[in-house]
Amino acid sequence: MHRALHAYASSLNRPKPIMVVSLIALALNIPLNYLLIHGLFGLPRLGGASCGWATGVVFWFNCLALFAYLCWHRHFRDYRLTERFSPPHWQRYLTFLQLGLPIGLSFFVEVSLFTFIALLVAQLGTVVVASHQAVLNFSSILYMLPQSLSTALSIRVGQNLGAGNYRGARFVSGVGLLTGVCLAAVVMLVVLFGRHTIMQMYSPDPRVATLGATLLLFAAIYQLTDAAQSIASGALRGYKLTTVPMLIHITSFWGLGLGLGITLGLTNWLTHQAMGIVGFWFALDISLTVAALLLVSYLAFESRRRLHRQLDQGQAT
Repeated sequence: MHRALHAYASSLNRPKPIMVVSLIALALNIPLNYLLIHGLFGLPRLGGASCGWATGVVFWFNCLALFAYLCWHRHFRDYRLTERFSPPHWQRYLTFLQLGLPIGLSFFVEVSLFTFIALLVAQLGTVVVASHQAVLNFSSILYMLPQSLSTALSIRVGQNLGAGNYRGARFVSGVGLLTGVCLAAVVMLVVLFGRHTIMQMYSPDPRVATLGATLLLFAAIYQLTDAAQSIASGALRGYKLTTVPMLIHITSFWGLGLGLGITLGLTNWLTHQAMGIVGFWFALDISLTVAALLLVSYLAFESRRRLHRQLDQGQAT
């Protein structure tokens, strides 16, 4: 429900309530964790399980608070979200599924790639697992930047296409890609020069810090390509093109990212000896680069083709 309301508010150019509710939820989550971990003020002492309970409470708060805001604020009143309930419109649900299932599978492929790597490297020891998880955690935080731009680009491209402005949709796609790549370049430099400090925040163990700093080199390199593929995917969703991006993600992430990672990391088929965790991260860089090249090329081709088709139709008219 929260994700549906999130998309609803975003599509109406009102992301601020989402941000405000999320910040309040974060402020609620921190003390709630502390209270439940230690059992203060008569609450049960739950230890580590308190993180799950606190997260569940915060998720409910997110949903209900955002719903209340959308019902109350004057900007949303004209859209009459809660005025009446209609019978199911099955054809529209089918359209949602045709558009949404490939998007969901794309996300699943990307998330499962990192999940499977974590399972596969478990046999390499606790230092490797700790280093991998620390770098993956930090990379996931950085990924929120291009992912946010991707969401915004889906909305802006979709709005331009809905207005019949194919030139504007192509222009917005280009601006979004350029913005994301420039931002990723700054992030890449920060990670490159600050990787040792970053790892010291995660672990005092010098072995974890040293290996993690090495893995952060690979994470820094793929900032550009990860931003490009994520933002291009968002623009393509605005064009309602989701099937081909899904196939690109499957080929790149599972074929190259996972397949090549296993080959380099756990076997000596292509190298004299298995590269271990470094082989997996090297394969990640390659898979994200291939995904970025294919998705940006597909976006350029489709946006140009649709613009030319509109211009040809206008001349014919």
